[in-house]
Amino acid sequence: MNCAAIAEGLYGAAKDNKHFCYMTVGTGIGASIIYDGKALPVDAHSEIGHMRVKRHPDDNFQGRCPYHGDCVEGLACGPAIQDRWGIPAHELPQDHPGWMIEAYYIAAICNNLIYTARPKKIILGGGVFQNKSLYQLVRMELKGMMRNYALQATEIDLDEFISEPGLTHCAPGLVGALEIAKTIIPA
Repeated sequence: MNCAAIAEGLYGAAKDNKHFCYMTVGTGIGASIIYDGKALPVDAHSEIGHMRVKRHPDDNFQGRCPYHGDCVEGLACGPAIQDRWGIPAHELPQDHPGWMIEAYYIAAICNNLIYTARPKKIILGGGVFQNKSLYQLVRMELKGMMRNYALQATEIDLDEFISEPGLTHCAPGLVGALEIAKTIIPA
């Protein structure tokens, strides 16, 4: 996760941005917090997917996390979508109400990241985001959750703040690992 985030900071959607978060939503949910160009903490990634958030009012799904049940990962990862609706995310119609529930949980994580890490950008990727309309749903949910607290419309354009990864033509994790290796191994 940290390697992919570093690559996005150097060459992708967060190029020249020293404070951002990179989150993937797929088999699980993971995120990296980049502060001053470095991943925090240096030796591991955060377990943001295991945050507990207020449940969506229309969601009675038990959750699938073997440790917490209904943490965000247990409610919103790709396998949770399949468990909840009986079909994988890539087969869920774009107008299915499940996407609003998905957007709610991802926006809740973004909300927590904004209040704790104060990023200048959040990059969202992973297999669940094959549904490109999910980006706009997350922005809409996030705006409602924040109620302009710490996200004043005059300061942040949510279309820029919540973005897709920029490195889609390569494996960003490998690119980031190479960049880290260059700083550790003397030339």
